Amino acid sequence: MHEICTDNQILGMIEQARNLAFVRVDSFWVVDRRMLDECNYGGDIRRCLVDGYARKLAALQEESRDKEGYGRPGDAARAQESIQK
Repeated sequence: MHEICTDNQILGMIEQARNLAFVRVDSFWVVDRRMLDECNYGGDIRRCLVDGYARKLAALQEESRDKEGYGRPGDAARAQESIQK
């Protein structure tokens, strides 16, 4: 938990995830118990967390890109266009 709360690289990835337009990041995404357990038993905890968050962020970015085609939430014109298609 120390690295999650203090490491600038990890904090930066969490912030990037929180700023993605089409997905939500909650505390369960940030405090991934499975990843924490794996990293606690690994050799280099920080490297393990950086790698883990990088993978999670990449998956979230892909999910956000996939949803981008539907338009921003509240974009009625885009929603109508999608319905017509």
